[in-house]
Amino acid sequence: MADRKLSSSTELAVEPDVSDLLLVVDVSDNTDGATGTNKKILWSTVKANSVADASLVAKGKVELATAAETTTGTDATRAVTPDGLAGSDFGKRIVQIKVMDDATVLTTGEGKIIFCIPSELNCFNLVGAQAFITTVSSSGLPSIGIRNVTDSVEMLSTNITIDASEYTSYTAATAPVIDAAHDDVATGDLMAVDVDAAGTGAKGLGVILTFQLP
Repeated sequence: MADRKLSSSTELAVEPDVSDLLLVVDVSDNTDGATGTNKKILWSTVKANSVADASLVAKGKVELATAAETTTGTDATRAVTPDGLAGSDFGKRIVQIKVMDDATVLTTGEGKIIFCIPSELNCFNLVGAQAFITTVSSSGLPSIGIRNVTDSVEMLSTNITIDASEYTSYTAATAPVIDAAHDDVATGDLMAVDVDAAGTGAKGLGVILTFQLP
């Protein structure tokens, strides 16, 4: 901040920098011999924002945490916002459904199970889709689709697949892809799990679906 002479009613045009040194002079009596309370000189160094950092035991200024920093969960100096929490892993809701029991051989067909979206997931988006079996396919890839029956749309542009001799889709050569144009759900939507390919000898199907606010 440039050097300036200010009257008692002058407002600073800019906020002082941290390094600024302010000189305040009381000129209520400007005679040469004025002393004491009539002519005072006060020096003051400006402190950053004049507010100390917050702590667990004291109020103060804080930086807001990003969704990624919230997910990491180790930062003790930043504050979490509702938006950052919703966008982090802590804002995700996971639905795990057992579609077929472990003794039942997997077969193709639509609507192997149909479930309803609860009000707690209203306006959420599907952000993750995986599947598992408890007896592996000896050949061929089980292929599982997720369908919004209420909206009559497929929610995956690339189905969940489970490679031969594998138990889950997490290690599949081709990862599932969610259709961004049809990923949203609403209270009361009916959702179907479809089996488009069964592989050979696979048993015990389950799906793991992850939802999050957009």
